[in-house]
Amino acid sequence: MNHRMKPNAVLPPVIDAAIGNDGIPNVVIFVASVSMFSIHTNADPLTLSDSRTRCSGPDGSEEFAFCRGYVAALVEGVVVKRFPDCIPPMVNDQQFALLMRKYLNVNPEDLHRPAVDGVPDAIERIFKCNARR
Repeated sequence: MNHRMKPNAVLPPVIDAAIGNDGIPNVVIFVASVSMFSIHTNADPLTLSDSRTRCSGPDGSEEFAFCRGYVAALVEGVVVKRFPDCIPPMVNDQQFALLMRKYLNVNPEDLHRPAVDGVPDAIERIFKCNARR
């Protein structure tokens, strides 16, 4: 039995956009393709030293783009949740990456730390978030 919808069926725009031309949900394709590339066993965590290398790349490079996204994700996912009123709204992703670059060059003693912990701590120090509680 064929479970595909009739060609003339009208779907709400959100559902229509989520289903590919072949009737397979795009979400399933996306999740399957991401899973193939994100399975890492015993992977070493990204360190602040790795972050400094990426954040030191020229603006517009893949390295700097990675830095911008990584730092922005940690700011939104960690810092803003811990300290909702700490980060000024006008600071953009590029500025966060440039702040991290400067911070890591001035604080080389932190380079051994995992980036997932070190980046939020650095941003909290830069903006003095603990003092605003």
